[in-house]
Amino acid sequence: MRSPFRHRTLTIFYILVCYVLLQFGWWAWLLTEGYMSEHQPGAIEFSSEQVHRRFWMIIGEGSVFLALLLMGVWRVRKSFRDEVALSRKEKNFILSISHEFKSPLASIRLQLETLQSRKLDEVRMQEMTGMALEDTNRLTELVENTLQAARIEDKDATLRIETIDLSDLLRHTLSAWISRHPSDLEWVEAIEPGVHVSGDVGGLHSVIENLLSNAWKYSPPGGKVEVRLKRKGDRVMVEFADNGKGIPDAEKEKIFERFYRMGQEETRTSKGTGLGLYIARHLVEHHGGYLVATDNPEGGACFCVNLPISIHE
Repeated sequence: MRSPFRHRTLTIFYILVCYVLLQFGWWAWLLTEGYMSEHQPGAIEFSSEQVHRRFWMIIGEGSVFLALLLMGVWRVRKSFRDEVALSRKEKNFILSISHEFKSPLASIRLQLETLQSRKLDEVRMQEMTGMALEDTNRLTELVENTLQAARIEDKDATLRIETIDLSDLLRHTLSAWISRHPSDLEWVEAIEPGVHVSGDVGGLHSVIENLLSNAWKYSPPGGKVEVRLKRKGDRVMVEFADNGKGIPDAEKEKIFERFYRMGQEETRTSKGTGLGLYIARHLVEHHGGYLVATDNPEGGACFCVNLPISIHE
C-alpha cells in the first residue's frame, strides 16, 4: 500500500513536470515572438520598456521555476531515502520474524517427535509438554503483536474504556511474566497501591507485557529490572528500568518506529521483531499519555509511561 507521504511526493513531482512543459512552451513563444520582431518585416515592434519588462518577467518566472525544481528534487530525494530506510527495516523484520517463528516451531517439532518415538515417564512427559506449551505461547504472542501493529497502522484499534486498578494489573502481569520466563534476573517492584486509570485492560496489559519483554531481553545475565509505579500530581508514572547496555541518544526516538531495531538483523543476538515498542507507544498515546526512553542512572535504559489518573478515583 502506497504511503501518504509518497503519494504527496509523486503528486508534487507530476505537477512540477507539467509546469516545466508549460514553462518551456511559454518561453519558446516569447523567444519566437522576439525573433520575429527583429527579423521579419511588418512584425510587431516592442519598445525598450516592453523588452525590459519582458526580460524581468522571464527572470522572475525562471527563479520560481528553479525554486520549484529544487524543491521537487529535494522531496523526491527525501522520499527515496525514506523508501530505502523502510525497505531496510522491512528486511530486518522479515529476517527477525522468520527466526522468531522458526525457532519455536523447530522446538515444538522436536518435542513432539520425542514424545512420539520414545516411551517417557510421567515427569518427563509433563516437562516436554510444558516446553511445547511455552513455545506455543511465544508464537501466539508474536502473532498477536503482528496483528495489533496492523490494526494500529490501519487506525482500526478500538479501546473499551473503563476504570482500571493499574496497581493490581501491573502486579499481576509482572507475576505472570516472571513465572512464564524464569531467569536469574533480579526483579524489583515498587508499586504504589490503589492507583486507578481510565483505559482498556487489554491495551494496557499489552503495553506492560511489551515493556517487560524489552527489559528482559536487554538485561545482562544476573542483572536487575526495576518496575515502579507512583502518582505524580494528576498523572501516573510507570517505569521499567534495566541495567543493560542502554540506548544511545540518537536512537531514543527511532526505537519506537515500526520494524526498527538497533544494529543489523544478521548480527543481532536479541530476540524480537521491532514491533513491541511501536505498539506500546501507540497504545499509550491512545490512552492520552506518552512513552519515552531515558537513561537509567544506575546504567542501562528506563522506559517511562505517563498516564492521566482516572477522574473517578
